[in-house]
Amino acid sequence: MAKVVVDTQGVVAPRWWSSAKVLIVGAVAGIAWWAIWTLLKQSIISEPSSAGGVSHIIIAVATVVTLIKFSVSRPLVISLTTVVLLWPLSTAIAGLGWVESLFWSIGLFAASYGLFSLVSRIRTLWIAIITAIIIVAVAMIVLAL
Repeated sequence: MAKVVVDTQGVVAPRWWSSAKVLIVGAVAGIAWWAIWTLLKQSIISEPSSAGGVSHIIIAVATVVTLIKFSVSRPLVISLTTVVLLWPLSTAIAGLGWVESLFWSIGLFAASYGLFSLVSRIRTLWIAIITAIIIVAVAMIVLAL
């Protein structure tokens, strides 16, 4: 007789190293974003917010490709929500020293990628997207206060 297994969870639970990979990708994305932002800010684009926007787009494309290579579910949800959430980062860290701004970018990118990788594990796509939008909206409202 076959055993019937009922799946009552609404979340995909991958192995622990999948979460570690996403956190490492986020930290590396933070380092790369900071390096590209600094390079653009000092050489080509003098305004920090414009340099940050260009850096975000470059890093988003690179991380989507990397997350696809690591077989992470819904890499677009993770990368796009991180871009939207961290878009004002360049103006926030413009006045800091290079060490402080580097650490803030590493920490915020790793935390954002980790958070949205948890959100992307929700089985239903539209619920995952709505949850990500709510998190971004609440974070933006809290940061604006």
